[in-house]
Amino acid sequence: MAHQNKPETLWTVSLLDIHTADYVLEVGFGPGTGIEFIANRATGGFTAGVDVSQTMLEEAVKRNDSAIRAGRVELKRGDVASLPYPNEFFHKAMSIHSIYSGRNLWRD
Repeated sequence: MAHQNKPETLWTVSLLDIHTADYVLEVGFGPGTGIEFIANRATGGFTAGVDVSQTMLEEAVKRNDSAIRAGRVELKRGDVASLPYPNEFFHKAMSIHSIYSGRNLWRD
């Protein structure tokens, strides 16, 4: 997944025009490659992510271990419908390949 999705992940990150001090959120971070690319640009900021999959959380934590230990990255298992961050906390956000794998938020 990390290798297969790399081109569109890099493209999406490039569209965000990330600056050093940006706070950036990725929804549905998968194996954490987008988080890694973002954190490498927002070196004085903060990068966070939520994903519903425990397996993806574990993979992303392994990939981003040093940035997590440095306090620059935070990854959580969670749902975009109830983000564990205050409103207007992030400057930018992204999500790719997540809508079709997320739960149906429009059910009654």
